[in-house]
Amino acid sequence: MFAGASIRTGSVGVIAAGILLLSSANVQANKFKLWLMGGPTGKVAEALTALESGRIADADELFRQAIAANPDAIVATLGRAQIAITERHLSAADKAVSDVLRRQPDLPEAHNMRAVVLLLQNKTAESRTEFMKAIALNPRFVTPHLYLAAMARAASDYPEAIREYQELTRLAPRLPAGYIGKAEAQMTTGKSADAFATLGDWKVADPKSTLPFQVIAAIHMANGLPRSALDELRGAMRLDARDPATLTALGGAHLALGEVPAATAQFTLALSIDASYAMARLGLADIALRSGDLEGAKTAYRAVLKLDAENTVAQNNLAWILADQGRDLEEALKLAQAAAKREPEYVDGQDTLGWVHYKRAEYARAIAAFSKAKSLAPTRGDIAAHLGMAYAKAGRKQEALTELRRALLLKGELSNRREVETLVATLAQ
Repeated sequence: MFAGASIRTGSVGVIAAGILLLSSANVQANKFKLWLMGGPTGKVAEALTALESGRIADADELFRQAIAANPDAIVATLGRAQIAITERHLSAADKAVSDVLRRQPDLPEAHNMRAVVLLLQNKTAESRTEFMKAIALNPRFVTPHLYLAAMARAASDYPEAIREYQELTRLAPRLPAGYIGKAEAQMTTGKSADAFATLGDWKVADPKSTLPFQVIAAIHMANGLPRSALDELRGAMRLDARDPATLTALGGAHLALGEVPAATAQFTLALSIDASYAMARLGLADIALRSGDLEGAKTAYRAVLKLDAENTVAQNNLAWILADQGRDLEEALKLAQAAAKREPEYVDGQDTLGWVHYKRAEYARAIAAFSKAKSLAPTRGDIAAHLGMAYAKAGRKQEALTELRRALLLKGELSNRREVETLVATLAQ
């Protein structure tokens, strides 16, 4: 099924901040990957710059050169370990970190990195011990708390997660991950007022940042309150009227209110400031799709994918259009499979994958994908209708009737209601 930029935000539920938590935590973790111990120069400094900008191969070669020149270059050895972790070469990472710890057993960065390797090997208890060693050696070490908080969340230990995020906000008052993570954990445990208070604390701690306003607006959008989101985003605009992220969020809120000209204006302004801002282009694609301009929408989604090849919403929506038109079903399948693989819990992605298989007459595979979508969103009538249609094509009449009748009873708009009613009447005969 279609999922545009504004629709997608609403699919997250009351903890919409979780989306931003992941991106924010990843960005911040990148900044804390390696400590510039003593202010490294030469090859090590070049390697760190390459690593930060994502040029992994260049960074690895520069670290190799630094180690060749000085076998005791600890930062370079840790850098190669970081690259090995990134590429999931865990044995190589463990060997490099162990080598550093033999030479400098009290180095907190090495214990932190060893903890990450252990965590990736699912050795949770040993990993936690190493993180705690890192903190004991450097009480102001931020990164271990990020991991400990994430581990607590994964174990549904939200009180512990809140404590770790609270410590993050104490150690790094301007670090977004602490506030976002704490607010998300508070919302998950039903403490919405506490969550908004936490985000308010973030505004105070970092008064020049637009991100707290954007996170609060995302929560309002997820709860179906676009006007509240607009009010919050106006606060962000007072800080920076040319921030593409704020302008794009404003466009999404206007679009949710049906204010298409205002939405178009915000998305267009965002792109005039940063032509490579994929989410704003996605917003314009969403508008084309809603207006029924399928050819324009296809062109726009392809433009999004040129900027962000792994944008699941663009992959999903383009796949759906191609499949629904009965054209380019091979391309539609590749796009739908990529979106569903990248985000297995993305309900529209599973629904679209099912629809592509349905249009390709691959009914068993369509049923599997629609069933996954149903498990993710059991009250969606459109998914029940699609599943029922696939059952009918597969000759599973009774299951088809069950799902089709369920689709007609569920609340919400069913765009193909007449088709479903006709199919029910035919099967019931």
